[in-house]
Amino acid sequence: MKRIHFLLLGLTTLAVFALIWWNDAVGATAFQEANTEVSMRKIGHEVLLLSGDHTSRVLPVERLTKNNYRLRFEARFEFVPDSLIQTIHRVAKAEQLPSEYIVRVRECAHNQVVYSYTATAAVERGIQCSARKQLRNCYAIELLFQPKERLSAIWIIAFFFGFTILAFLVMVWMKRKQSPKTTPMNESNPESGVIVLGNYRFHYRDRYLMLGSEQIRLTAKQTKLLHLFAISPNEIIERTTLMKVWEDEGVIVGRSLDVFVSKLRKIFEVDPSVRLMNVHSRGYILEVDV
Repeated sequence: MKRIHFLLLGLTTLAVFALIWWNDAVGATAFQEANTEVSMRKIGHEVLLLSGDHTSRVLPVERLTKNNYRLRFEARFEFVPDSLIQTIHRVAKAEQLPSEYIVRVRECAHNQVVYSYTATAAVERGIQCSARKQLRNCYAIELLFQPKERLSAIWIIAFFFGFTILAFLVMVWMKRKQSPKTTPMNESNPESGVIVLGNYRFHYRDRYLMLGSEQIRLTAKQTKLLHLFAISPNEIIERTTLMKVWEDEGVIVGRSLDVFVSKLRKIFEVDPSVRLMNVHSRGYILEVDV
């Protein structure tokens, strides 16, 4: 449970950080858009000065899409493409606008593109027809900026949630791997130290019996004795064989075997499918119903 609590705490913390990042990103984007509009008006002002116009107005900047802006002018003007390219580049660089952008000059009456170029190609290598003067007319200038590659808040949150779920699955997998394997009630597994006897599960390496959720502790000698019966159920075990439990320790006690068998018999009284029976003059047999 503690691990789950830590997991939930980590998930909440990551979500809070993601929301804070998203809020800051939204605020930064709004500021950047407003700043871009101011920079666009400066470009419009310089374009009019370039044509010798010091009095007419630059009309309100239009934001066509997220990164696309349009400049419109109160008066007609003429321009030389090469001078227009250099003027826009100079202002864009001074205003720290994105260095990658596309410029389209449209004729107002029919909204046709009369001139266009890509900033990098125009500034570094030059373009064709850049020296041909465009006649005085009503023009609108559009700038399409290359968007900055940035992870959106949704992807950030999705990453955090995905990472947390992956961590949770790894934790569950490790927990299952570390937990001891259980043996089905109807199946013995000597390699794991478990032998099933009726409704009992005999953990002879750990010296206890399980009956449902009840654990019955056994002594060392009880465990050794019961193990001899458990490995050969429904078979008569000679007294001489059973007495080796004590002979291995160098001690032989005549009535000790009968006393220990009696104690084991009482343990199995709860389950009638397991019976520890005396075989006269021979030994004992552990009867287990299959």
